[in-house]
Amino acid sequence: GGYKSPLGTFYTPVKYRWRSLFYNCYGQYATRITGNILFHSMPYDKPRPDTMQKGHFNRLGTAASSGCIRLCVTDAKWIYENCPLGTKVTIYDSEVPGPLGKPENIPYPVENGYDPTDIWAEGNPATSSLKPEIEISEILEIDSSDCAFDLLDGVTAVSSTGEDITDRIEITEDIDYNTPGEYEIIYSVTDDYGKTASVKGKVIVN
Repeated sequence: GGYKSPLGTFYTPVKYRWRSLFYNCYGQYATRITGNILFHSMPYDKPRPDTMQKGHFNRLGTAASSGCIRLCVTDAKWIYENCPLGTKVTIYDSEVPGPLGKPENIPYPVENGYDPTDIWAEGNPATSSLKPEIEISEILEIDSSDCAFDLLDGVTAVSSTGEDITDRIEITEDIDYNTPGEYEIIYSVTDDYGKTASVKGKVIVN
């Protein structure tokens, strides 16, 4: 939370599937702690899971709210579904993060309107079954005396949502360019949603 987070022990009085928040926005799976202080998701422009405000997910773990405790959807939903009204909540001021420690931030593309942990949101690219795709050309033939070849010649990649990510392709190869023969090469890529793809290709050294 922010500087307005109250210290003390409280007991949750009410829950909301969607709740209007300060500054004309909304939160998912809100559980009131006390007064205007709640557990809730990232802020959304509308009460729809595809309208999460840009950049806010990457601010998790910082004092970014007006006192509420912001959580990723999967954690806010867990509290909403598993902690009955009257659950004891203690907010304290200490450098010690507690028995579970402080979770690491999950880098996420700022332009995406979904929480990556919201597996219940239809259309969420972070949780869909789609994966990046890599297309390779025919077998690459190179001459042992040629130093101008490009192992990415004819190779392209798109993300799970269709963006061109060819510039992110990584190559794993063990080619002896001085010895004629056929060699295997592996192309791999990871998109903004942490989804990966890899394909095998062949290189012939003449």
